[in-house]
Amino acid sequence: LLGDLFEKLLDQGFRQNEGQFFTPIPLARFIWDSLPLRRYETWPKVIDYACGAGHFLTEAIEAVSYFIPSESREWIRDSIFGIEKDYRLSRVSKVSMFMNGAGGSNIIFGDGLEDSDIIKRGKFDILTANPPYSVASFKQHLRFTAKDFRLWDSISPSSSEIEVLFVERIGQLLNDKGLAAVILPSSILSNDSAAYTGARQELLRTFKLRAVVKLGSKTFGATGTNTVILFLERYYHNPSRLAQALDSTDAILDRRERDLESWEDIEILMSYLDMQGLTREQWNDFVHGRLTPETMPEYFRMYIDAYGEDFYKLAKRVEYDKLLYYAFTYCQRTTVIIAPSDNAGQREFLGYYWSYRKGDEGIHYDGERGGKMYVNSDREASGTLADVVRQSFSDGDIVMTEDNMRYARVVETWRMLDFSRVTFNAEMTIQEHEGFLIESKYPMRKLESLCVMLRAGKSPVYGNSAVQVIKSGQARGWHNFDFTKRYYLADGVTLDERKLQKGDILINNTGVGTAGRVTAFNLDGDYVTDSMITIFRANSEVLPEYVLVALGAGIGFKALEKMAVGATGQINIKLNTLKSLEIPLPPMEIQQQIVNECSGIDSQESSLNERIKSCREKIEDIFSRLESEPNVRRYRLDDRKSFTLSIGKRVLNSELIPGGKIPVYSANVREPFGYVDGLLHGFEDFGSDSILWGIDGDFMVSFMEHGREFYPTDHCGILRVIADGVHPRFMA
Repeated sequence: LLGDLFEKLLDQGFRQNEGQFFTPIPLARFIWDSLPLRRYETWPKVIDYACGAGHFLTEAIEAVSYFIPSESREWIRDSIFGIEKDYRLSRVSKVSMFMNGAGGSNIIFGDGLEDSDIIKRGKFDILTANPPYSVASFKQHLRFTAKDFRLWDSISPSSSEIEVLFVERIGQLLNDKGLAAVILPSSILSNDSAAYTGARQELLRTFKLRAVVKLGSKTFGATGTNTVILFLERYYHNPSRLAQALDSTDAILDRRERDLESWEDIEILMSYLDMQGLTREQWNDFVHGRLTPETMPEYFRMYIDAYGEDFYKLAKRVEYDKLLYYAFTYCQRTTVIIAPSDNAGQREFLGYYWSYRKGDEGIHYDGERGGKMYVNSDREASGTLADVVRQSFSDGDIVMTEDNMRYARVVETWRMLDFSRVTFNAEMTIQEHEGFLIESKYPMRKLESLCVMLRAGKSPVYGNSAVQVIKSGQARGWHNFDFTKRYYLADGVTLDERKLQKGDILINNTGVGTAGRVTAFNLDGDYVTDSMITIFRANSEVLPEYVLVALGAGIGFKALEKMAVGATGQINIKLNTLKSLEIPLPPMEIQQQIVNECSGIDSQESSLNERIKSCREKIEDIFSRLESEPNVRRYRLDDRKSFTLSIGKRVLNSELIPGGKIPVYSANVREPFGYVDGLLHGFEDFGSDSILWGIDGDFMVSFMEHGREFYPTDHCGILRVIADGVHPRFMA
């Protein structure tokens, strides 16, 4: 009760600013219950380098005392350290320590990024923190130089990315095999700035990424910022993991063939080549500069398109980075836990909610504290998400309950990275399967185990041969293609295994409104696809039409599209994502039964499509007759007295807010790309009707009635009618 009163006074008495948000006590408890404290025989040395009100430290004392009981609390003086830059909060933290019987702890008023006589590098066993983030122009107020932080030069003077320095600071403070659990904005995983890229590289170079917990927008009372908890374990430096990975990468790219048999070099290389769909011979030709247009694998062609004459030099730099971070993550696994996005689901997950009703403000609990995260009465309770994370710090099998699997899964760490692009920025994806789990009594199988081929199509050289190219926009889903315009390969182009066969399943992998469509190929003639379509060719265990149904209906086109990563309009479903996608595999006769039942529905859909086509033809006929009407006035869209034309602003996936109020429209102007809570600056007036059109992808148009608020991206055009003689719905 005293603690709850203290929290309420804290919440009401301190304005949370400069990227600082107090960590709710249940979240601090979850983090400490998730750490493997059984491995310590004596009191670990603990630090929070941005301790705020001291929540992590009070929970640290309770957790350590549970596993290493002591009648005296003298151990706290040498084991518990907190640093806080805000003088008022440092005093609050001291009071919090006293209220919890830990007056001997070390609460230091200072900067958590600085060394001191008390805070020395490499001396701490455990670091838990919720450091500040997004502090405007912070760099000019710090007393550091490039020699203090490797990431210093990647941060501009006006940058607000202070969190990247706190990321690097974790590795500075922890000793070998030290543990960390740090709350950071989720953009740390995907933002492509130099500073964020460097921060991710620092994490992968220094730590095993044991677990990632993606929190919902209702976790913190004062902000809806999306956050993640990173659970880390520092590498043991004997020899350093960095030195090992660098040695392997040097051996592979410097053509030291004899050295490839040492350490894990040959295993790393062969695993990497398998992931990229390359042979050892093709790789050797690349390393030795022997590739020709005829022998050039599709994977390397993207470098030629991007770099031209500097292909080899620049491609090797990128491949060096890819191999290096593949070597870091090789044979590692990461537990990924994703909290629900809806309010009710978050409340069940967290076990608490926030009230903003006057007189009842603050945090409120549902029954016994802990939700799905922990059991309040048992720090080592099995079946909790804390137990799942705790198991992740060992290399054994992780036991999960069915309830755990609603939120948690274990992935190979390298699968979180994107090695398919022409550049490499160590971007991490953690929501590949969010919301896509299929419940089935039949065994779940990965797509890559059910095919003889799963490859992206080839970038075509167009010409006048008899081989037709299917572009991604032409594969319309299910059994439908749009060949209003036809494209063909150039004469003399050599065809490989990606020449389409009847029964192939085509998965659109690129573009908002296009990615995620799944189409069955059963056409006569010679066909290939462009590189924006991934081809699935089934093995003998599965019917191709069943795969079509499992992906298209069991998961759904829109759900598949949400697996794509990237900015609006530039999204892409990674090949590794498709490889690891799981579908249920019933016996062959059950597969056939499912296909037959869906065929009946297809027939009904075909009939309805014919009716729609007929109606569209009638509409087109009406418009064609207008051309001969003598009293029809014609307008130009660039007539500023009659219309206004504009486009929106780029929106990143990381900027979307689950449960937001304002729909975001991109190239697909008929369905929201996501939601935010604010309007586009300069586009806040919704007193007029709006006609939206998609700037790229399939040309789509929609009508937005006046009064409906929305946020347009840079792939969404907006037309508004000024002229009295033009009806907005007619224009749409």
